[in-house]
Amino acid sequence: MKRVHILSSARLSSILIGMVFFVCINIGVIALYPHISQAGEVTPPAPDHAPIPNVTYSKKLRWIYPKQKHPVKISIKYGKMPGTLDISRKAYPYWREKVRNVPTHNVTVIKLDKDEDAVITLPKTKILKLAGLLVLGGRHVRIIGGHIEAVKPANKGLKALLRFAGTSGSVFVEGMIIDTKKQYGLDGIDVGSVRHKADLVADIYVQNCLIRGIYSTTKGLHADGYQFYGDTKWTRMDKVSVESYYQGLFLDPQAEIEGIDLRRVDISYPDPDNATGYAFFLRVEKGRYRRPPIYLDEVYVTQRKNMPLSSPWEEFSIYPPASRPGGAVLVDGNKACFPSYPEVKGCVKKGSPPSGHFVTEKDAGLNYKSPGYEDAPDITGK
Repeated sequence: MKRVHILSSARLSSILIGMVFFVCINIGVIALYPHISQAGEVTPPAPDHAPIPNVTYSKKLRWIYPKQKHPVKISIKYGKMPGTLDISRKAYPYWREKVRNVPTHNVTVIKLDKDEDAVITLPKTKILKLAGLLVLGGRHVRIIGGHIEAVKPANKGLKALLRFAGTSGSVFVEGMIIDTKKQYGLDGIDVGSVRHKADLVADIYVQNCLIRGIYSTTKGLHADGYQFYGDTKWTRMDKVSVESYYQGLFLDPQAEIEGIDLRRVDISYPDPDNATGYAFFLRVEKGRYRRPPIYLDEVYVTQRKNMPLSSPWEEFSIYPPASRPGGAVLVDGNKACFPSYPEVKGCVKKGSPPSGHFVTEKDAGLNYKSPGYEDAPDITGK
């Protein structure tokens, strides 16, 4: 005769409670970590591949310069006078005069009143060689065309070949070639101001520009093609090519930034066998400042080759790399997306644009002629 085990009500209740607890725990794990498959493999959540509306590009640029009111016109030429030109009302009583020649020096500094518009003209037929050009103040500041090259400063120069600070409205840079000539640790363009007052922060426009010669190593100063050195509003780029031996665009919000909109931007390593740094530096994992919205459309990054053959592009050309928390996720074998950062819309593409660099010496620099402008779709809230 078989022995029959009869469970007590207390024993049965204990088993049922355990089963319910186990089911709830598993449901909770699946809810918290939906990217974990039944086999225990981790698969990244699918990123949004096409968050930006389809845009048909032409030879024209996306953004026209903001309107100016009675701008002062500044012509930069060679000379032997001091390198600081203060044309603010306090320092220059005849500030309404339309044309001024600014002699080049180790560093040329142009000071403007915060409500004063300015058009800065560079030489059209000759490369301007200087240790740095710093524009302080101004409301709407515009530079269109010109080719500047860095020379080694006899004294302490700027951190960037071209820098803007204290501008209250906008900075508009178009059609320039900015060549740091491999001066160690020298940035191409630095922008931003300490936000003492809200009106001392500008929108930044960079279009149809070639930034090259960016050079440094992992030790010492870190050179970038473009970097924020203070608070800004929106940064908008269209048709920009950056050639860097170290980092191309440094977008980490180390200040208050309202937003970034990048279109038709390519970043390449001139010497991929000896390059260091990340061509596209999005941000560090734990930042001090708010993460701004970032829009990426037709942004290309090449691969450096001085790494082991097994080293992937998304690990050594993009930051944060794939191996880090929130790092880039490779999609379709040729795109780096950032699903951990929902404020980033769009992906970075591997390689160069199909038709070559967006900007070459034929497109910018001396004797520059603008291709004109189109109205950009309102996808950045501006």
